[in-house]
Formats: sequence, C-alpha cells, structure tokens
Amino acid sequence: RNDNSSDCFMKEGNPFGPFWDRLGVSFDKSIFTYISYNTNHKTIRQDWENKFPPHSHPILAFKGAPASFPVKKYNRHLQRYLKWSDVLMNEANEYLMNTMNGQKFIAIHLRIGSDWKIACDHAVGKRSYMESLQCLEDL
Repeated sequence: RNDNSSDCFMKEGNPFGPFWDRLGVSFDKSIFTYISYNTNHKTIRQDWENKFPPHSHPILAFKGAPASFPVKKYNRHLQRYLKWSDVLMNEANEYLMNTMNGQKFIAIHLRIGSDWKIACDHAVGKRSYMESLQCLEDL
C-alpha cells in the first residue's frame, strides 16, 4: 500500500471483492496517501491534483469513506453538487414505480428504543459516530 507497490488491496475480502467483481472492475495498483480531505485546507484541491493528475488518474476508488462521516455541518452545502447519472436515476425511478405502484412514500432510517440509546452510548467522547448525528454536539 505504498507508491512502490504493484499490489492492489481494493478487492481483498468481502464485501469488497464481490462488489467490484460484480461491476467488472479491476485495479492496476493501490496507493496509500496522507493527503487530507479537509476542505478548509486552502490548497487541498491542488494537493490532490498534484498527487493524482486527472489526465493520468481519471478515476479514484477509495476503500472507505473519502471524508469524515457523518458529514461535517460546514461541508453539507457541498452535497448539492452530487448528481446521479441518468442511468442510475432511470433504474431507481423504474424500481420505485414497479415497487410502489406510483404511490407517494417517505423513506426514513429510524433509530428507536434501545438502538437509539446504544448508538449514543458508543458515541460518547467521539467527534463522529456512524449515522448517529443526534448524539453529537457539533450539528
């Protein structure tokens, strides 16, 4: 996992191997880097472009989340730039139409009862913890 390695660890283990295999994706190599994802860092974009120039690295795949999770409050505005491809949108809309028969619905992920309590117990002293934004102070 360094710049000199020709080994690629992106497909090691489950669910990683089956996930990428199902998509027909192979990797040339793995590169481990310490470049920050902190968008408050003034030169972060240039650091990434210097390390991974778009002409030679048109696609980057990350083994985990490329930034903190849950997303920090000061970065939430960036989510408006996330655009799903037409192919994915068409597939999702077709699934919803076939599954929901055109009925309106609301999708929510609830943490209720003991699950809520347990999630917050595990979040004590941490700056972030899974989807449990309700447990954190810096919302």
